[in-house]
Amino acid sequence: MTEFIRLRQAATDPGLLLRPIQETLLADDYAWRMASGLLPEEFQTDSEIVQKIRTYRTSHVPPKFIAIRDLLLQILGGSEKAIIWTIFVQNAKNLQTYLHAAGYNVELLIGEVDQPSREIIVRKFNDPQDSDFRIVIANPFAVSESISLHKGCHNAIYLERDYNCASFLQSKDRIHRYGLLPDQPTNYYYTISIDSVDEIIDDRLSEKIRRMERIIDDEIPLFSRLDDLDETDIITSLIEDYARRTQ
Repeated sequence: MTEFIRLRQAATDPGLLLRPIQETLLADDYAWRMASGLLPEEFQTDSEIVQKIRTYRTSHVPPKFIAIRDLLLQILGGSEKAIIWTIFVQNAKNLQTYLHAAGYNVELLIGEVDQPSREIIVRKFNDPQDSDFRIVIANPFAVSESISLHKGCHNAIYLERDYNCASFLQSKDRIHRYGLLPDQPTNYYYTISIDSVDEIIDDRLSEKIRRMERIIDDEIPLFSRLDDLDETDIITSLIEDYARRTQ
């Protein structure tokens, strides 16, 4: 649903709203559209909000980018490494550019990275002795379930998430395996924009995880269906939450 995707984009970087959705999810092959002033169909009217979105990237840094930069300053002590998960490919690229400017060497694990390069990145990142780069920005749909990063990385940061619980749990498993040393913690950090769809997604993911745990513990019937939350329900919850806040 277009509206739901746009809500998730706005929660991280409103500048993405100027771009066609396929550009933010897939390869960045359409820079000429922005250079020529072409906008998505959703933004063909000249309104105040559109003007604010037009100028957002030239006058603002997404607060989540700043929060992640500050977090990295705290957690990348010694030989620590971190993987940053993001749903939108363009966010991965924009965040990489921002962190490069802040002095970090960052690699991407997204769909357009070819397999040989991807294997090199994973091998180097998973080697605790290799400090060529200590940050990877990855898209969960581009990182295979078979890729394990727990040997070299124990910190995962989530720039954004969607309501897909299975994908979320798989991303967490990339840096966690049974048998880790007791004194080696695995840390997960979530960036959540206040009063946004992020809060709804966080609540629903937490509820899904609790229900999955209950299934494992046989507290509910084995074949009880875990409803895959409809996007319309999330948007409805967001509207209801906003109404409660403004009463």
